[in-house]
Amino acid sequence: CAISLLGATYAAVGLSERAALAQGRDAVGISLHGMSNAAWFPGASALHAKVVMDRHDGTVLGAQAIGPSGAVKLIDTISAYIQMGGTVRDLALHDQAYAPPVGAARDLVNQAGSVGENYLDGMEDLASVADLGGRLAGAQLLDTRTREEVAAGAMEGFVNIPLDELRGRTKELDRSRPVVVACRSGVRAHLACCLLRAAGFGQVANLSGGYLTYVMAKRAAAR
Repeated sequence: CAISLLGATYAAVGLSERAALAQGRDAVGISLHGMSNAAWFPGASALHAKVVMDRHDGTVLGAQAIGPSGAVKLIDTISAYIQMGGTVRDLALHDQAYAPPVGAARDLVNQAGSVGENYLDGMEDLASVADLGGRLAGAQLLDTRTREEVAAGAMEGFVNIPLDELRGRTKELDRSRPVVVACRSGVRAHLACCLLRAAGFGQVANLSGGYLTYVMAKRAAAR
């Protein structure tokens, strides 16, 4: 389904994470933030999405997207994979036509697949904002954004160690405790998770969607 309102289009297919859990599915959501087409091309606009997958085998259960453009295309693509019983591994391999005016070089479909594969392969856990006060309460919270980014908008309880400094500052973190890592949208946090795993940290989670999802969740909770 899709609806356009106030200059943005919202589109969805399949189950939301909440609906999947209510049906007894062991589901996990992947929050994503990108652009409708090449960021440097005139007319590019923000595109936000969430893909829901089975926590064990990666089967795609549903997806939602919102943005001035690109939401319907993304949901139509994922709908086809849901109908064929596809998994996030299929999304990672999705091949599409590309041109700067109509698409990004690395589409959110591919990004969802890559994040899902990392989770299934045990490279890193995925954390939601709700997990910070739930199953991951008491974990160390690490913000890998730059100091300038943090000054413009901080996350409560997070310690800032910029990604470029992390390799030389891992001793500031406790290897015996879980670590939840965040950045703006999740890419730098993935790199930080890999670095921490290589440094001997056993429990590392990427805050899915990073700061952008954190802000959205806080605004929704305040309503």
